[in-house]
Amino acid sequence: MVRGGLGFKGSADLRFAGYDEIKYYSSYDLKSASGWIDLIEFCDILNNRIEDIETVFNVDRALWLLAFHNLLVSLDSPVASPRNFYLYKDMNGIFQIIPWDLNMAFGTYSLIDGIWVNSVEKLQQLDPIYHKDSEDFHLIRQLLQNDRYQKMYLAHMRTILDEKFLNGWYKDRAQYFQNIIDDAVRSDDKKYFTYDDFQNNIDQSVYDDLILMAGIAELMEVRTKFLYNHSLFRSKQPDISNINFNFDRFETDSTIHITVKIDDADFAQFAYRASIISPFTKIYLYDDGKHGESMPQDGVYGAYLKPESNKIHYYIYAENHNAAKFSPQGAENKLYELQIQNDLVINEFLALNDTTVADQDGEYDDWIELYNNTENTISLHDYYLSDNAENLFKWQFPDSSIQPHHFLIVWADEDGGQSGLHANFKLSGNGEVIFLVNSDGLVIDEVVFAAQRTDISTGRLPSGTGDFTTLIPSFSSENLIEFTETDDENPQMPNDYVLKQNAPNPFNPKTMINYQLPITNYVELSIYNVIGQKIATLVDEYQPAGDYFVEWDARGFATGIYFYRLQAGNCHEIKKAILIR
Repeated sequence: MVRGGLGFKGSADLRFAGYDEIKYYSSYDLKSASGWIDLIEFCDILNNRIEDIETVFNVDRALWLLAFHNLLVSLDSPVASPRNFYLYKDMNGIFQIIPWDLNMAFGTYSLIDGIWVNSVEKLQQLDPIYHKDSEDFHLIRQLLQNDRYQKMYLAHMRTILDEKFLNGWYKDRAQYFQNIIDDAVRSDDKKYFTYDDFQNNIDQSVYDDLILMAGIAELMEVRTKFLYNHSLFRSKQPDISNINFNFDRFETDSTIHITVKIDDADFAQFAYRASIISPFTKIYLYDDGKHGESMPQDGVYGAYLKPESNKIHYYIYAENHNAAKFSPQGAENKLYELQIQNDLVINEFLALNDTTVADQDGEYDDWIELYNNTENTISLHDYYLSDNAENLFKWQFPDSSIQPHHFLIVWADEDGGQSGLHANFKLSGNGEVIFLVNSDGLVIDEVVFAAQRTDISTGRLPSGTGDFTTLIPSFSSENLIEFTETDDENPQMPNDYVLKQNAPNPFNPKTMINYQLPITNYVELSIYNVIGQKIATLVDEYQPAGDYFVEWDARGFATGIYFYRLQAGNCHEIKKAILIR
């Protein structure tokens, strides 16, 4: 980690000062045991060999960061303060830029061209390529003086404008946060401005002799219009559509044919990666009639791809003389996904296992399920599981195999002394990533997950090929039932199907389940255990429209979590019930 600081020629502005690392000591704060040569090489390439910059720097991330800070007039950042950044060199040898902070956005730090301004108008009209030609802002100058990078930067700024500001989303969000802190601000006896100033500051600015607190809406409504009317934003962007993949050649030479319809473009690129931990590979898309398109210069671009994994994340980039476009627009943050081959996949996992299935020693541990999609037995001897991007070979499968169209469970419990398959890591209920890797270090499959619910699994629906969703755990069997939980604070309209929470809950041994039918229909109300097995059917008949109460007598069932499911018409609702003895 490197942090910019004060010192050499006033600031850590990423200028190249030669290969004597002493010249960099007073400007940068190195947070690792080594790295000065890496930083110096980066500065050299940035300033003297910009054509090689993507070999050492995540340019797209930097363009997003600069576009974001400029748009929000966040001047306590590299946009106006060249030292305000962090750099981190990742496992692929690529420097990633990290925000300094975000607490002085929306013009709160109002230093423009070295002068403190007390005018909202100057903030509203901040040049979208501010400091492009400045000798003291080497990052901005070197990136934005590159014609392609400037077009990418402006395309990212357009995306932020379209998604967050043109529709007024930002103002609703500001109001949301204002409501959260309202009581705390009201009771603060040391606040700098008045409570009325706080209440009014979304729509209007607050001043004193030294500080301008721009009204967020007052600033951004005008700034949004200013940017959309700016000459840099008036050019027509390319139009990207009809992305197609032809797998016909895949079985013979491991090649996939890509075609994309792109109008108003003179350059196009296909960028892809095999895993979230991999850098992007970029290949040209051609409109020359020689890359699988029907004829040259017809607006259909093509290329051939030789994938190295069973899934890729990708995006399309296109530009003309004046503007650029990404598809999806949020790339490289938002991406498309292409499933290429899926012989062996991570099929399901449970990171918070309290009561579902115990291992052979009666312990309720995390588990990961694999599935074999093929007609052949797959040996797992050369495969690995990991939850660490910097150690993909964390746990190797012993000499084992998985049969055709079968499931295999690995307990993630750090307990290799037990019989069976027990990985040397656990899953975090707060979210992380799981990698399935082959002996070459190639990520065969991966799943990134956020915070999990207790005894609710995440898995593919349908098994083996579907997208990941929340499930009633199916543990070594077909994934069948998606788990959904309706928001009881926002009940459905009375003329809809309604399944209500059982009462009491938790219960022992009886509980009432209430549901409503808007019309006569066939109704099934069933009970499932936590591994997805149907254990009781309470209703199985046609019923007229009405309000129904059904008792479930759970005597004979073990303590734990159960699910009840209502199926009627287009209603397929599930809720959770807890039996306590």
